[in-house]
Amino acid sequence: MSKVQNKALAVIQVTNIGAQLPSPGEDRNWLVLRTTAVPLPGYTEVGDAHSLDFSSGPINATEQVDVDSVVAFDQNLVYTLNFYHLEEFPCIAPNQTFEFFFNITTERGKTPGSLVVKFPGEETVFSVHEYRIIHVGKNLLPCFQTIQLDGSLDQYTVNSDGSVGNITMEFPLFCNEMSSSDVSADQLTVRVVAGARTDRQIVTSSTESFTVLVTSSGLLGDVMSSLDIVIQQTTVFDTPSITYGIEIQKTDFDVEQFATSCIVEYSEEGFNYHTTLLQFKSENVTHVTYTLEDQPVGLHFRLTKNSDRNATCCVQHRFLTKNLKGGIEVFSDVGGLITSNMIAVLDGKNETCIPLPVQGQSPPILWIRLNTSTVWELGLSAFQFSVLGHGLICNMQDHDTVMKVLYPSSQPLRNFHGDVSYCNLKEENVATPGGLSLCSFNCPCVGPQCAEVFLFMATSDSLRNWTICEISASN
Repeated sequence: MSKVQNKALAVIQVTNIGAQLPSPGEDRNWLVLRTTAVPLPGYTEVGDAHSLDFSSGPINATEQVDVDSVVAFDQNLVYTLNFYHLEEFPCIAPNQTFEFFFNITTERGKTPGSLVVKFPGEETVFSVHEYRIIHVGKNLLPCFQTIQLDGSLDQYTVNSDGSVGNITMEFPLFCNEMSSSDVSADQLTVRVVAGARTDRQIVTSSTESFTVLVTSSGLLGDVMSSLDIVIQQTTVFDTPSITYGIEIQKTDFDVEQFATSCIVEYSEEGFNYHTTLLQFKSENVTHVTYTLEDQPVGLHFRLTKNSDRNATCCVQHRFLTKNLKGGIEVFSDVGGLITSNMIAVLDGKNETCIPLPVQGQSPPILWIRLNTSTVWELGLSAFQFSVLGHGLICNMQDHDTVMKVLYPSSQPLRNFHGDVSYCNLKEENVATPGGLSLCSFNCPCVGPQCAEVFLFMATSDSLRNWTICEISASN
C-alpha cells in the first residue's frame, strides 16, 4: 500500500437560499476549498511536471505544478511530548482500561521530513484497545494526509484478546507551515485507551510506564516520554474465602467519600465479577477499616473505582477474610469441584445457583457439613437454617426427593460420622420472585451442638431439574 495520498474526496452539503443578489464580482455565492499538494522525496524529481485535477459534478479544473528545486529539511529541531488524562490518578485493575492523551508540540515554521511515532514498546505490560488522532494543529495541516486518521498507514501487532501493541504511526512528510500563532496550531494530539496485557502475569500491584517515542532525522534527538500508571493487582485466594472487610493504609483521603467512591469486586473464576459496597467501621493512626455490605464469598477480590465517581481507589490495602477451608466439607467431592462451586450459594445473591446432583452422577447426592461460626459467625445457640433454590421439596421424606437438615447430637462430628438430630421444618415452598422455593428450618441445638450443621439432598429422579441458590443461617 502506498504511503502517499494522491487523491481526496470532499463531501459537502451546500444550499444557496438566495437571500441576497450579489453584485458583479462579489463572493456571496462562492465556496472556497483550500488544498495543499506537496511533492515528496522519493516520489518525484527536479524537472518533473505534475497536474492537480479538480472536479465537482460537471465542473473541472486543472493546475500544473512544476518541481524546480529541492528544499532541504530543517535539522536539530526540538519537539516536546506530554501526557494528560481526565482522571484524578492513573490507575487500572486487570481487565480494566485507562484513557489518556499525548501531545506532540512541534517547532513553528520548521519541517523535519518524515516522522515516526511508536508506542507502547515491545517489553511493556500494556496493550492498546483504542487509539486515534483527535487533533491536528492548523500549522501541521499542509503536510498531513487524511488517511492518517483511519490508521491505514500504521503498523502494529495484534494480541490474543484483540488489543494491539508495538504501534508505529508513520508520517511520510511532517511539516509546520506557520499559518497561525496559536499554540494548539503546532500540536498533534492522540487519544489512547490502554489496559494490562492478558499474556503477562502481574503478581503484585506495581507502577508501570506507558512510553511514547518520536523519531525523525530532523530532530535534535529522539523524543521520549512516559506516563506512569498503577496496575492494581487482583487478590487471589487459594481456597474460597469470606471477605468481611478491607483495611486501607491511611493517607490523605476523605474517609467517608472513599466509601462511596470505591467498591469491591469479587468473582469465583476471575472473569464474571460482582460488586459489594464499603461501609466505614473504624480508623486509627495508620489504617482505616471498612466492612463489606454483603460479606461475599469468592476466590478473586479487587478494590476498584465506582464507575460514576471521579476518585482514586489506588491505595495500599488488605482484605480481611475468613478462609472457608475447614468451614465447608462436601461428601465424596473428588477434586473439590462441588466445594469450589459452593461460593455461589454463600454469596448473598439469589440469582447465582448451582445444579443439584441426580442419580447417575458422581456423587449422586449433596451432603455437606458447614461450620456455623466460620461461615456465618453464629454463636453456640439455636439457629434458623434456610435453603433457597428451584424445584426444591422441603419435606424430609418425599416419594422420590429428600431434604434433611441436621446438627450433632453432642459434640461436633468428625467428618460425617456420629449421632445427629433433625432440625424442624418451619416454612415450606414459600413463593418468592424468580420462581424460587424457600425451605426454612429451626435447629434447636444447645451449646457445642450448634457448631455444625449438615444438609442432605438427594433424588431418585434422574431427570429432575433442581438447583440450590442460597444457604443461610442466623441465631
